[in-house]
Amino acid sequence: MEITVKSSPLPRAVSLVLVTLVLAGLCHRFDAHVRQRIDTMAPLDFANYQRHMHSHSYLFTFIFVLLTGAVYLGVIELIALVVKALAQKAKA
Repeated sequence: MEITVKSSPLPRAVSLVLVTLVLAGLCHRFDAHVRQRIDTMAPLDFANYQRHMHSHSYLFTFIFVLLTGAVYLGVIELIALVVKALAQKAKA
C-alpha cells in the first residue's frame, strides 16, 4: 500500500523568505560600505568609479546571472529538503 502526500508550497515559501532576508541584509551592508566610499571621492573619481562598475561584457553578465541563479535555486532546494526531512522526522 502506497500513501501519496501532497507537497505543500509552504516550505518553499519559507525558504524563499529566509534566503531573501539574508541576501537583503548582505546587500544593505555592501551598499552602506559603497556609500561611505563614494562620500570620500572627488567628482572625477566618482565618475570613473561608476564607469568601471558598469563596463561589463554581455557574456560576463550572462555567466554571472546563470551562476547566481543556480546557486540561489540550489540553496532554496537544499533548505526545502532540510525542512521536509525535519517534518518527516517530527511525524515519526
